[in-house]
Amino acid sequence: MSILTAVFLLVLQIVGIQGCMLLKEISESSKYNHLHIDFDNSLKERGFEKRIVVYDFFSESRKKDARLNMHWWTVGIWLNYQEQQIALRTERLNWDEIVIPFDKIQKVTITEDGQTVTTGRVGYFGGVRASSNEISKGLDVRIVSGDMSTGTNAYILKLYDPKYGATLQKSDPNYKSIQECANSIVDAIELIMKNN
Repeated sequence: MSILTAVFLLVLQIVGIQGCMLLKEISESSKYNHLHIDFDNSLKERGFEKRIVVYDFFSESRKKDARLNMHWWTVGIWLNYQEQQIALRTERLNWDEIVIPFDKIQKVTITEDGQTVTTGRVGYFGGVRASSNEISKGLDVRIVSGDMSTGTNAYILKLYDPKYGATLQKSDPNYKSIQECANSIVDAIELIMKNN
């Protein structure tokens, strides 16, 4: 066997392995996307008509790219105004929603890069400026619920977690979309708290 033939067979083998890995990834993404659709439909059937999730803040071109891994980007909240409830999906591999009555919500904060944003809005006045070329280390929304009879529980919505392989600069338009989702979640929850 010539060296050229051996190299050709080796390249074919590598391409075959990568192709199998890609097919496996597509199959797993498809499975998770079906779980996402079932999850979303189940909440809609139960009256959770409005949702605030990262995916909905992406540009149309980014949504096309993200469809393969839509389940990664549908972390957030669903609102049922008639029953006065909020449902949370806390992270990309969690399919068990947490339902909280509006009157039990006590506090909401945004954490960016492990630092709680206490004033202003993330990416604007209180957070890191949106023009930063720095790599984000994560973006979470923390929601505290409870009362004097039950105590409190804190739930963390992992809107962006780099441990899953996505690396985003803070100036990236996709990261700005994630920041805007965090701000919108806080706006909705602050309005709920103000009216309860």
